[in-house]
Amino acid sequence: MTRNSELSGTLHEGMEQARERLEETQERLTQAAQRMKEKGEEAWDDLTGYVKKNPGKTVAFSIGLGVLIGVLLNRSSRD
Repeated sequence: MTRNSELSGTLHEGMEQARERLEETQERLTQAAQRMKEKGEEAWDDLTGYVKKNPGKTVAFSIGLGVLIGVLLNRSSRD
């Protein structure tokens, strides 16, 4: 076997290993994205369920949060 064919074979093996790693990484990322999507949907369902069961608390919390943000923004604009 010549030196060029050895290098070509080694290069081909390296490229094949890189391709396999890339495919494995892509699969893991796809699975992780799917899990994150499912968790996000569960959290959204929990939140909407809470809001429907506790509308008064939700409105009070929203008002309080709005006041807090307003105070903080007003404070930072004075400085």
